[in-house]
Amino acid sequence: MLDAAATQTAATPTPERETLELTGTLDRRSAERTRPILFGAIDRASPGADIVVDLARVGHVDSCGLGMLLAAHRRAAAGGCRLVLRSPGPGLVRAVTVTKIEPGPLPVPLIR
Repeated sequence: MLDAAATQTAATPTPERETLELTGTLDRRSAERTRPILFGAIDRASPGADIVVDLARVGHVDSCGLGMLLAAHRRAAAGGCRLVLRSPGPGLVRAVTVTKIEPGPLPVPLIR
């Protein structure tokens, strides 16, 4: 399987939104490479901004990938912005639901 690779989309980031597109598999190794890119986008974001993670081309997310997304969610919330997961696969939707972070008091919005 391919390792996930994070890339900014062609759209120019705005103060209100930045989109990162992931492809392949989000596992321990790819999460280690993706984390600084995602956290950098969060750290640059203005309060109230959305950091959109497009997962349409991600085939599998393991526990390390889920952990990285949860850590990104917490970091975004601490910085006053919001992590949004676009087009997550059914396995990730189940995992996010089981971890009680969506829907609920700590939402990670899912755009299907």
